[in-house]
Amino acid sequence: MTNFLEQLPLQPRRSAGQSLLTLLFIAFLGVFLAQFIALLTALPFFGFDIARIYDVMTDPTGDPAAHNILLFIQGVSSLLAYGVFPYFFLRSVEHQPFSAVSPKWGLSPIPVMLTIGILYTFLVVDARVIEWNANLNFPPELETSLRQMEDTAMVATKVITDMNGIGDFLIVLLVIAVIPALVEEFLFRGLIQNYLHRLSGNPHVAIWIAALIFSAVHLQFYGFIPRVLLGALFGYLFYYSGNLSVPILAHFLNNGFSLVLVYVMGDEVIEGTDGGPEKLPWSFTIVALVGLIILFYYFRGYHRKQNMSHGELG
Repeated sequence: MTNFLEQLPLQPRRSAGQSLLTLLFIAFLGVFLAQFIALLTALPFFGFDIARIYDVMTDPTGDPAAHNILLFIQGVSSLLAYGVFPYFFLRSVEHQPFSAVSPKWGLSPIPVMLTIGILYTFLVVDARVIEWNANLNFPPELETSLRQMEDTAMVATKVITDMNGIGDFLIVLLVIAVIPALVEEFLFRGLIQNYLHRLSGNPHVAIWIAALIFSAVHLQFYGFIPRVLLGALFGYLFYYSGNLSVPILAHFLNNGFSLVLVYVMGDEVIEGTDGGPEKLPWSFTIVALVGLIILFYYFRGYHRKQNMSHGELG
């Protein structure tokens, strides 16, 4: 049987391995270039005060403009690193159109409802994994270093998500939910997962390696395993649907839901002091897990029927 990834018009110019290595090199270099370009772009908006921007980047708690500076840099760097540079690779190196990364686009009501159900039952189950990962213990020196990285990221997140009113919320939603959903799914699922599938010949290997890379680039070890699982969820949504719009929707809903919680409940959500999964009985988690399995079963079956009805084998 032929599955949809083998029917993709996304064809490497040389080999899947060479294309993947080129993509990863461009993406890795792009992360640093994106930060540099974002900083340069930010200068006119903040009075060309390089020292001030540097101070905000190192300690964002002491400047009232830190929220706007970090938000601007985050948005621009994310758009460039995960969107513009990978798109340059696709068009200028591989000479493929944007549509080549996904055999289908667009959403209809049934996949949307199934995706929503799958995501939110997954989040209930994943909350237990988040709790476990956050409480892992390591050798003292390593743990101190990892905790410092985590604390630094938390401080920046708290500053970025400090929202005063619906206007602030919508801008933060754009930077934290809309842009990452679009560009990260384009890179990690549309490009990396596709090339890994062609290279390995195994969709599951491709999904999990792409998920590991996806989690690693976020540089937050105490959320590493939950983010791997989240990346794998996005990967399977893409694999079974053949539609990049589906993981984009799931990614947006995941980030957007977290942002709504922060907007409503405040920093205690970020700090993990809102009670967490321990407030829920294990029976609730088990019910959510069963629901997740059932919904995924229907999701896969629905898309297989759709593929067969359109003359595709999968």
